[in-house]
Amino acid sequence: MSLKIGINLKKFLVSSGNWSKVIELPPLPFDKSYDMAIEAMTIATELFLKGQHDGFDVDGNEDHLSLESSIRAVDIDHFAEDDYNFVALTKNIVNNTSMSKYVEEYQSLTNNR
Repeated sequence: MSLKIGINLKKFLVSSGNWSKVIELPPLPFDKSYDMAIEAMTIATELFLKGQHDGFDVDGNEDHLSLESSIRAVDIDHFAEDDYNFVALTKNIVNNTSMSKYVEEYQSLTNNR
């Protein structure tokens, strides 16, 4: 007999520019929604910067993805509640990634220093 343990993943819809992506994170009892939203935004931004766009939904008929000066994450389980809707400056999220080479590139493209 095998025992299956189900983990309910916390889902965030992350969006910026013309794209959105669902990021799933394992819930931890001490994690605050804000911290988890920042992590979801960081993961989505890293995927965007690495060109790993599988699972990204694109608005309209665009043939490329764009990144705006802000990025948003919404807890899907609490979509209509303002307390679970988080916005950050994209430059801060880019700085939070482990990809420092993209920080300078992003800053030079956007003049965000």
